[in-house]
Parts: sequence; structure tokens; C-alpha cells
Amino acid sequence: MTLVTLLGAYLFTSMALILLRPLATLTGLMDYPGGRKNHSDPTPLVGGLGIYLGLLAVTILSPVLMADYQNLLVLSGLVLLIGVIDDLYQIRASLRLLLHSSVALAMTWLAEIQLDSLGDILFIGPVQLGILAVPVTIFATVGVINAVNMSDGLDGLSGGLVTISLVFLSVAALIAGESAVLSFSQLLSVALLAFLTFNFRVLWKQSALLYLGDAGSTLLGFILAWLIIAATQGSNAFIAPVTALWFLAVPLMDTVSLMIKRPLRGSSPFTPGRDHLHHRLLGAGYTSQQTVLIMYGAATVFAAIGLGAHLAGAPDGVMFTAFMSIFAVYLVSAQQPIQDFNAPATRQKAAITTGADHENFGVHTGTTPRHIAVIMDGNNRWARRHGLRQKDGHRHGAEVSRSLIMDCIRLKIPYLTLFAFSSENWLRSKEEVRSLMALFRSIIARDEIADLHEAGARIQFIGNRSNFSFLLQTGMREIEKRTAKNTTITVTVALDYGGKWDIAQAVTQYLQQRSADANLSIEHMSQELGSYLSTSDLPDPDLCIRTAGERRLSNFLLWQMAYTELYFSDAYWPDFSTKDLELALESYAKRERKFGKTAVKAA
Repeated sequence: MTLVTLLGAYLFTSMALILLRPLATLTGLMDYPGGRKNHSDPTPLVGGLGIYLGLLAVTILSPVLMADYQNLLVLSGLVLLIGVIDDLYQIRASLRLLLHSSVALAMTWLAEIQLDSLGDILFIGPVQLGILAVPVTIFATVGVINAVNMSDGLDGLSGGLVTISLVFLSVAALIAGESAVLSFSQLLSVALLAFLTFNFRVLWKQSALLYLGDAGSTLLGFILAWLIIAATQGSNAFIAPVTALWFLAVPLMDTVSLMIKRPLRGSSPFTPGRDHLHHRLLGAGYTSQQTVLIMYGAATVFAAIGLGAHLAGAPDGVMFTAFMSIFAVYLVSAQQPIQDFNAPATRQKAAITTGADHENFGVHTGTTPRHIAVIMDGNNRWARRHGLRQKDGHRHGAEVSRSLIMDCIRLKIPYLTLFAFSSENWLRSKEEVRSLMALFRSIIARDEIADLHEAGARIQFIGNRSNFSFLLQTGMREIEKRTAKNTTITVTVALDYGGKWDIAQAVTQYLQQRSADANLSIEHMSQELGSYLSTSDLPDPDLCIRTAGERRLSNFLLWQMAYTELYFSDAYWPDFSTKDLELALESYAKRERKFGKTAVKAA
């Protein structure tokens, strides 16, 4: 591989990335902050597209490379397309798995790239896969794709880990004189360096200019799997399969451990969470840059061990036993509780208490509210401000809701009620209503409450469910049943809810049950009516937060908020941050709650 060709790969990739950045906003290929994410600005998801276009440009100009890797470019392009669709529309995990498996199957048929042997890993001679070659190849390929995809959690992390693997693979290919794998590994390494120039945080650039996206991370995973299989199988093999494990050690160990742990906790193995290795390092107090460098170092050490053992002629069985021993140690250590990495240091150190018994509904006068109600307003205005679609605003708002729940868990606030869809929201445009229903279905179908369930959140729904589809009603019941025994926080989601409706149905139920009581009185009804409301199992809200600068209740919890403290934030809901919550709590802590009394605080 000539220096001119490598320089061309860098320049073509860089040019593609620069040209794609402004197109990201127009196409919706943007990653917005909130929820599990720890970045603060909307960021283009075009890294994978830029890398692919850079590789494609250089390969087209090289007939030799095109002849060797035409099938790889075609199939990796399909993986890229699947990833772009996923970035735009969020494909279900099961469908994504099926599509990636289909591409891996095509790899075995079109290019005859497959795992036929695992080497002498059991000290009994080479383990030949025979009829299992194709399914094992599909499993391994999809595994590497997901390992790279799951490692894409911090700026520079996934791209850097793949680059390290490629560098060691290139060294092994160079020593063996295997020019085909060497050439493409070098090209991809240089394209990744171009991407990392835009992606990695450095002193003069505190935020990434663009991300890989699922399109990019799955693209890298597929190409890496292809090159690794080509390097370990057939007459042109130049490393043992067990050596490849060492080249991929860090992402593989992290991913496989999650595939084991998550089902044991009752979660889907493909559900996003805060239990990755980089999350644990962040939780231990390391910065993002430090975490990335630590994982770079670990990946380099593992790969160096693998390459060194290969060059020294170490038996496959010995290297496999050593690898599995290290993985066993990692698996055990990964069972320790994970600290939250999003919490600022000031919050982690703050000694905030509720000042009241969470199990009793009496008058609450603590400095931290026991029950927060939130009117989440401003999704559409936020979307218009950023030149986005309505559904983008609602999707991002849903991520912020998840982040708020985790904030309340950290602050030991036991009750949170979210106004998600009012009775009057049915009057909005048919397109927006359909978009909201699709969002609700997506949240249920993708099991997006799994991390909340793991954190101990009990989720329940209030409102008139009869207007929702059978699928949504079933999904709500299943979520309620699944989280019913959780005690860390009760999250109440108001859907097709209105305060007037709530009072009306409560009065109706009350009168139906009390019709034979001749001594009905207003005083008696006002004392007992609360037990017939949708929130009868909750204390009344201490604090109500409304966003987007609006200053009204909009038919939300009208009975329950007779003495609720109101806080109005100018931030649009998708922009509502941990800092905004802190400001609301600071305001609440300064107030004197009188409950109808005069200058003396309620006891």
C-alpha cells in the first residue's frame, strides 16, 4: 500500500465527513442529548457514511483492491444502509438481528468467507466445524457487529478500539506477507483516523463534531469480522482464531458479559443500559477522556499479548485457556453495582433527604419534594427551532423523561407523575397523534423501560385507556405487571388524562357506591373523594413543574394540586436538564408551605 493511496483514503474520508455534516440536519441523522447520553449538543450521525464513502472512493481507483474486496464493499454497504435506517427510525432489535444475520449468510455464500476451524483450542487437534460452519460464522459475525456497536458509548471509543485491532491485524499480515488483508486493514485504519479527527475530544475541542451512529459502528463491526475470518481461515490464513480473540478482547468481553448478565436480571440483552465497562469507569470517577484512554490501553495490551504469543508459537489451547480465565475474572468483577456516571460531583456529594416518611401520605414539609408532577411542554416548538420534525421533538422529549426519572432516583424522590398525553391532545393534527401513538408503541416494543425496571422503578398509567389500541393497552398492562414489585420510585404516566375527567369519574364511582347512604354531605364527599381518583395510591404532588414558559395547569391533577407548589421553567421540555431540575428544587426548598395557615410553617 503506497503512501499516496493511504493519504488519499484520509483526504477522501475527511472530505466526505465535511460534506455530510450539513446534510445530517436535513435528513434527521442527528443524535440529541438526554436519557442515557452524556453529550450536550445535537450531533450528526454521519461518521459511518463518511468512512464508507472514503473507502469506496479509494477502492474504485484501485482495480486490484476492487477485485479483492468488491463483495465486501457491497455487503458492508447493506450493513451501512440497515444502520442508517436504524438511526432514522429505530429498528426493533429482533429485526436488526435478522437483517445482520442475512448479510452474514450472504457473506458465506458470495465470498465463501466462513469459520471452518477454531484451531486446537481444546488440546485435541483442530476443532473442525463441518455443517456448523455457516451458523457459527453468522453467530460470530453478528457478535462482532454488536460488540463494536455496544462499545460506541463515548467519543473516540469505538473507532479507536477498532483501529487498535486493525493495527495489530496489519502487523500480523505484514509479517506473513498477506497483502490483501494488509491493504484493506490499512485503508480502514486511515479512514478511521480521519473520522477520529472529528470525533475524539481533545483539549481544544471539548465535544465531538460527529458520531459514527449505528450505521458506522455496525459497518466497522462487519468489516472487522470479515477481515478477521479471512485472516484465520483457509489456505491464506496467517493467524489462529484464538489470536483474533485477543485482538478483539475488550469489546468482546464487555459484550459477552452483558449477554450473560442482562437476561439473568430479566432484561433483553440488546436493551441499552448503563452497565458497560465504560459506564463503570465513569462511575468510578474517571473523565470521558481518561476512560477512553484506559480502554485503549487495555485493548493494546491484550492485542500485544495475542500477537506476541502468535509469533512465539504458543499453543492455541494455552492461549484459549488464558483468555477464558481472564474473561471469567472480568465477568465476576462486572457484577459489582454501577455508580451513575451522569451525576455531577456536587450532586453525588450532596446530602439531600426527603424529610418525611415515604410510606405515609401525611403533610410533607421537607426541603425536597416527595412527589413531583411534570407538565412536559414545548416538544413541537423545540423541533421547529431546530428545523426538525414533530416526531423528533417527541422522541427526544421521551429521552429527557427517562433522564428525569433517573435523576429522581438519585435524589431519592419516591413519586413522579408525568403528563404525557392529555384528553385534549386528541384534537391535535392526525399526523401528530399518529406520530405520538407510534412513539408509545415503539417504547413498548423496544423494551425501553428495561433500565428503569432494573433501577427499581414501578411504572403505572392513569387516564382513559379505552381510546388506545389493543396493542398499547396490552403493553401498558404488561409494564405495570412487570414493575409492580419495584419500590425505588413510582412513576405515574398520565395518558388520555384530564383533571375534569378524573374528578367526574371519581364522583360517579362515589355516588354509585354511596347511593344508599342517606347522610351524604359535601364535607363527607370532599374527604373521601380522593380515594376514588386515579391517583388514590399516591400522595398529592408537592411540586409541579411546567416547561416552555407556559403558566397554567392545562387540566392536570386539578383536585390533587390544591396546595401544590408551582414552578415554571422557560426551557422547552427536550432541553430540560439536570440543572433545570436542580433550579426547581432550589426554588421549592426556599418556599414556606402554609397549607391554609398564616405565617407559621405547617408542623
